[in-house]
Amino acid sequence: MNMKVMRKIAGLLVISAIIGTNLNAQARNDVIKAYNEGASSMQTDIPAAIKAFENVVTLSDQVGETANDLKQKAVQVLPGLYLKYANSTLKEKKPAPEIIKAAKAASAAAEKYGSASTKENAGKILLQGYYNMGTDFFTRKDYENALLAFDSLY
Repeated sequence: MNMKVMRKIAGLLVISAIIGTNLNAQARNDVIKAYNEGASSMQTDIPAAIKAFENVVTLSDQVGETANDLKQKAVQVLPGLYLKYANSTLKEKKPAPEIIKAAKAASAAAEKYGSASTKENAGKILLQGYYNMGTDFFTRKDYENALLAFDSLY
């Protein structure tokens, strides 16, 4: 009788291990899928790529060590993507508040993911955004807000 109970327990343990392994593999597959989405949209849709790579980081934290390789790759790419987006807002002559918002996001990402050069470049874009804002206020003869914007340059 004892042998039957032991076999059942052993069988349940084996089944539990298989199910656990399948769940972990599925979670890693979700991370891979998110990574591939980010990689495929890097050249055409930067905000979508940022969202996908941020998702890779989040999912990787949930999965654990088996997804650390993908997390590291995403962490290496993210600051540059944020900076690329901020730079595109400047080149496309978007409104100053949008440039400032993108530059602040790039700076925060650089801080979060440890990229000093990205932080420095994001700071330059941020300055340009405040300069554009100040110039815009000045041309509309809103001198008080122009002064506030120009004061943000320092």
